[in-house]
Amino acid sequence: MRKRLFGLICFGFSLLNAGEHKIIYMITSPRTMSTAFLRMMDNRGDFAVYNEQMIAVYNHKYESDGLKKCFNEFALDSFDKVKQQLFEGLKKNNLFVKEMSFSVKRFLIDDQEFIRNPKIQFVFLVRNPHASLISFYKKCQEQTEDLDFFIGLKELYELFQVIKQESPNAVKILFTEDLSCNAHSTIEAFCSHYQLSFKESQLHWNAYDCNFTGMKEWHESKFPKYLMHWHSDAIFSTGFTPLKHYDLDEKKEPTFSEVENLKHRKELLQSYHTNIEYYQKLREETGNHLLPCN
Repeated sequence: MRKRLFGLICFGFSLLNAGEHKIIYMITSPRTMSTAFLRMMDNRGDFAVYNEQMIAVYNHKYESDGLKKCFNEFALDSFDKVKQQLFEGLKKNNLFVKEMSFSVKRFLIDDQEFIRNPKIQFVFLVRNPHASLISFYKKCQEQTEDLDFFIGLKELYELFQVIKQESPNAVKILFTEDLSCNAHSTIEAFCSHYQLSFKESQLHWNAYDCNFTGMKEWHESKFPKYLMHWHSDAIFSTGFTPLKHYDLDEKKEPTFSEVENLKHRKELLQSYHTNIEYYQKLREETGNHLLPCN
């Protein structure tokens, strides 16, 4: 009891010293153009950005020691330490935080005080699982283990429902398809929702080179080779880019013909049917509205 009381006192003190800055906290799933979104937020100049710190925390708590070798000495090993770092940073800057639904869901559900903090404003970025699955499969060297969990649209949807209920701030859902097709309107609406200035120039940034580690710029905790493996497209990008299109049959259903292994193709299709249900539910939350392409 004393330990919890002390923690609450420290938590409250952190908020008192956080000034008028805010945290925009993005929850998404792999291969959604979320790192390009982080680059856009970094490019604004009025936010410090934090990239996927909770993956290291998740691996520390739930996964094998081998996975921990992916992270450098700056990786944090608990949600409490991540929160402490964020609230310290909040004293000086607005923060943009990007996390994966699979790595953060359990921690947020167990810590709804964090969700209820009025200085934290949540945003969800969602992509059709057809494209996410193929992209993720290729990045994972054609592994299909736990696809549903890592793509995480069920986790994303369930977490959205909790945050929508508990957060004092209105939660916005963005879709990768809209971001790629009409970045200007999508980001302009995002800025309006979160009371941010909008300038066309924030949609264009300079590419980094092969020596980029992200430790200073993104508070990155992955070793450079893993950072490049997962985020090279965004690292070398200069703006939001068109999405790849994958094969559909005559009924507009995914074929996964891009996958040669027939067993894996079947597993990807099964995962698609599991995840598309939650993608559609999230679409329904926004009235199924699609922005017109430029």
